[in-house]
Amino acid sequence: MATYESSFTYITFIVRLLYSLLLVFATYNPTGYSYVDWVLAGGPGFLSVKIAAGVALLTAYIVFVHISYTSIGLRGLLTGAVYSFLASFAIAYSGPPDSLLRWVGDYVLLISLAGALAVGVSWSHFQKRLTGQLQRRHIAGREVL
Repeated sequence: MATYESSFTYITFIVRLLYSLLLVFATYNPTGYSYVDWVLAGGPGFLSVKIAAGVALLTAYIVFVHISYTSIGLRGLLTGAVYSFLASFAIAYSGPPDSLLRWVGDYVLLISLAGALAVGVSWSHFQKRLTGQLQRRHIAGREVL
């Protein structure tokens, strides 16, 4: 029987990180060129195209969050989100109001959330590479590889 041996390298992690950065920054970014800004601007444009883009983003988030949730669990996701928020908050509010630090804080938040998604998507590969153990799933009381 042939077995599939995945080769997880730094390049594959960087690709996953780039996909998660694309997802997060396509949804919102401080430059004003994002899905959120496009929908809230309300200007001319087909509503059906905006809805289709929103459904595509929502589908991508569901896939990324589900994979991350099954890999690192709720505690891992919440830990990543809390650290992202705290790093962003510490940077954004360490200077005077309306400073460049608020903008940098937004980027730190977005990049760290994308990093948390990338780590969540890659966690099973990290675990297998470090320990040699495969992650097992329990479906309806039965253990499934």
